[in-house]
Amino acid sequence: MGDQIKHNQLVSVEKNIKTLFFVRQGPSKINFTLQKDTFYANEKAVIQCEVDNSRCDKDIKEIKIKLRRNITCSASSDNKRFEDSLIMFSNTFSGVRHG
Repeated sequence: MGDQIKHNQLVSVEKNIKTLFFVRQGPSKINFTLQKDTFYANEKAVIQCEVDNSRCDKDIKEIKIKLRRNITCSASSDNKRFEDSLIMFSNTFSGVRHG
């Protein structure tokens, strides 16, 4: 039997935003929730995105989301390895004001 599908996978990223002259503007946090971690051909991937820019002094102009498929295959008997990466979906959304 294969591995179990994991549902409601949360990814959280927090970055300290800086300007051109490295002046700190404060942290901005983004949480992404995927409905599950495994998808099959022609399935829709629903991504929920929550942006917290309340502690930052700079607006986020736009949010870009890319869904990437990474494939890695290897055969230990031959020491051969195949890797492939493909952007399956890409979209840009309007940003978030600071504070």
